[in-house]
Amino acid sequence: MKGLETAKQYYEIYGRQMIRGQFPERADQTAAGLVGYGSECLGFDDEISTDHDYGPSFCIWLPRELYQQCGKEMKLELFKIEQYVEMVLTYLRMEGMSSDLSFDICSLDSIIRQAVRKYSQMFILRKIRLEYTAVETKVLTDEKWTVFAIEQILSNALKYTPSGKISIYMEEACLVIEDTGIGIWPEDLPRVFEKGFTGYNGRTDKKSTG
Repeated sequence: MKGLETAKQYYEIYGRQMIRGQFPERADQTAAGLVGYGSECLGFDDEISTDHDYGPSFCIWLPRELYQQCGKEMKLELFKIEQYVEMVLTYLRMEGMSSDLSFDICSLDSIIRQAVRKYSQMFILRKIRLEYTAVETKVLTDEKWTVFAIEQILSNALKYTPSGKISIYMEEACLVIEDTGIGIWPEDLPRVFEKGFTGYNGRTDKKSTG
């Protein structure tokens, strides 16, 4: 399937649904498409000639006054879509991740900063404060997968913290990522690492995947 076709389906399934569901009264004022110099935009993409930016995506245009009214909220919803799709694709790759592991001595601060940078927009849009104390530690790990793991923790922290802050620091050789959100019920703690377990908050939210 060509990149433009993929982008169109991606928008129809996720983007249009988001706009009609979250911003129904403004749906007829938005326009969507794909722009840029990537191979998919120019129609040159095939199994070989896909550049580094290749993948499902779309752009949305709004009138200036509409952007001032709901632009931030719409950007937040679009960011969520991108993260959920990326998470699903990554989980699918995890089935064969043993062949994709590459261990090295890595700066834990560098790994943390990559994850924080990815969610910087969400911190700003949700007005959540970040308190990050450099850990100055090196670890033997696979950098890509460790970044992904920390990203998932930050994603959940942001999702379940309506206001307040998220703190990242080192305590007794352990990395701590702490938030002021709703927390986890004590009876759920023994099962938090079980695949598919959502707990009380997940059942209440009805959007948790476990």
